[in-house]
Amino acid sequence: MGKGTIKRRIAGRALAAGLVLAPGWDQPAPAQARQADNPRGEVFYHVFVRSFCDANGDRIGDPAKARALAAMIFVLRGEPLVYYGQEPGMRGVKGPAEPTDAPDIPRREAFAWRADADAPGTATWYRALDRVWARRINRGHDGVSVEEQDHAPGSLLNWYRRLIALRRSRPELDHGAQAFPCVETSPVLCIARRARTRRTLALINLSGAPAAPVFAAGPSRQDFSVQGLVPLAGEGAVADPIPAYGVRIVGTR
Repeated sequence: MGKGTIKRRIAGRALAAGLVLAPGWDQPAPAQARQADNPRGEVFYHVFVRSFCDANGDRIGDPAKARALAAMIFVLRGEPLVYYGQEPGMRGVKGPAEPTDAPDIPRREAFAWRADADAPGTATWYRALDRVWARRINRGHDGVSVEEQDHAPGSLLNWYRRLIALRRSRPELDHGAQAFPCVETSPVLCIARRARTRRTLALINLSGAPAAPVFAAGPSRQDFSVQGLVPLAGEGAVADPIPAYGVRIVGTR
């Protein structure tokens, strides 16, 4: 499968699920960065997926879709990039147009370290701008802060931490080969990574209903089945249907 086909498939599936791929997500890393960080000369692509975005770029907040997007960020080949606030699920909406940068402030509010929006050290300098402060989306004690999610096993913040740990511990996610073993009509996006005998298979349901992956037929079909793979992250047993916008990551021991 050519790189153009791969890009179109990822973009098409993400857009169909109501997700947005930021401009430049499919562009090669700068040559100097590739030479410095990748002495083997392989071409990696920057994958920059902005969570919680609608067609206008507003961060509207959908935890299930956010988990699916996070999995794409860390499983797809490329350098994962995270925009601050994605980790706990911060939201934002662009303000009314005016000839300043004020309309963009509600899109990227101060990072929510504490549950209390007025906690000391919180960078809410823009509270002096009444037109901005009144339109803010994130509020105190709304469940979207590091303090509130830090010790919650199922939180979005800890999902990011789990994905980061997987990326760091599994060589196939860092520099392995990549394939998409499911048919294009499969409601589940299947991303297979391999490095020698190590394999990771991410199954990401990009539909609004429970679904199972539909693998393509072929001589290498057994390489991408869940046979012999163990759960690494996500919901449910290996062979169970995947919940709407759910993620299941399996791999070799």
